[in-house]
Amino acid sequence: MAQSVLETFIEAQNLNSEIRIWPHHFDTGACAIYNDMSGEAIGLGLAVPDNICRDNYFYIIGYKGDKVIDTSDFKPLSLGSWSVNGFKGAILSATEIDKNKGVAFLSEVFIQYKN
Repeated sequence: MAQSVLETFIEAQNLNSEIRIWPHHFDTGACAIYNDMSGEAIGLGLAVPDNICRDNYFYIIGYKGDKVIDTSDFKPLSLGSWSVNGFKGAILSATEIDKNKGVAFLSEVFIQYKN
């Protein structure tokens, strides 16, 4: 499911990124720089349970240069939530979700990062 969600999202947003397994975190993820030359980028994927979430979870985090984008003024999400302790991005438990919900979550977060 992770591969399918990430492929669909990356294609729909016209981003360019390989999807790979990050050996240091054991997650399936991608990193994409925005095509608009803004210097902004996102990291996203499906992570295994850890101190951020006790379930497998989708995540997305935004960067401007080498700084994490502050999400404190972003609107609440209809799927998932903003994480503010340590990890400063959005997360969605992968328990009982399907491809469409995974893509919808990533898309909703991405729209907020772009605006």
